Amino acid sequence: MDSSSWFIFRFRLIGLITFIAGFSLFLSSCGSSQTFVSTNVNQELKIDGDLSDWPRSKALIKESNAFEYYAAHDDEKLYLYVNMKSVQYNSIVENTGFTVYLSSSRENKKSLGITYPVGAFNFLKQRPGEYQKFKNNRDWLQKPENQDLLERLKEQNYKKVLITQKQHKKATAEETIVNMSRLEAQGIQVARERLHNRIQLEMSIPLKSTKTQQFAVVPSKAQSIHVGFTIEPPQHNYNDESTTVDLSQQHPNYGPYGRRRDRGQMQQRLDQIADAQDAWFNLKLTASEDK
Repeated sequence: MDSSSWFIFRFRLIGLITFIAGFSLFLSSCGSSQTFVSTNVNQELKIDGDLSDWPRSKALIKESNAFEYYAAHDDEKLYLYVNMKSVQYNSIVENTGFTVYLSSSRENKKSLGITYPVGAFNFLKQRPGEYQKFKNNRDWLQKPENQDLLERLKEQNYKKVLITQKQHKKATAEETIVNMSRLEAQGIQVARERLHNRIQLEMSIPLKSTKTQQFAVVPSKAQSIHVGFTIEPPQHNYNDESTTVDLSQQHPNYGPYGRRRDRGQMQQRLDQIADAQDAWFNLKLTASEDK
């Protein structure tokens, strides 16, 4: 990595330090679901990352300084839109991934997960040995070759999608990274748009299950769907938990989490980010006005 790349990398990571340090002040509801009546748009929305064809005021379900969430549906599909308004937040999800969970079951809200962008850390899971080093060795992130590896993995962030399935609440989640073509064959569409370095995500999910739409989310008898918007940082397991080192005095960059602290402090910060962003909704689907 040349000197200019080091500078860019450090600039991005210093931004993450500020963001992580202050994000705990921005706390939203976590775990509990807010009920929202989804608007029936009576027509298919184009999945292209553009919000212009949405009924914005009716579809907005939550807004803050960091993000906006929208939801709508027609008789065939559920539509979701996420506007990530924080550049620092965008940098975090390109490492951790951004997951939308969907379910018709209140007991198993994570029955289907769609992670897009996939996130460099999730791609790293495909290299089990390296992923264990990443989780267990705090020095792994400080090595230039590993930082280069993460940057290369990010190049696949929007070319593939991570699908997570959980048969019941206590079951182990099954994760599969799939190509866009396979996802579209299942009736799911995802798209993203960048506006001034801010990520905008749009997706549609079929509401009727068929042989070719096995990832469909079928509404409950009450015509509702549980939707969760989450980031899920990796759980590190450093052995030297009591050690505190200021990397700014040892290395030309800080690492993706800022100054290196003991494992408890760092993991708490990561969990605070996840908790602050965690947003869950119980969407009530309305019938078409044409009927």
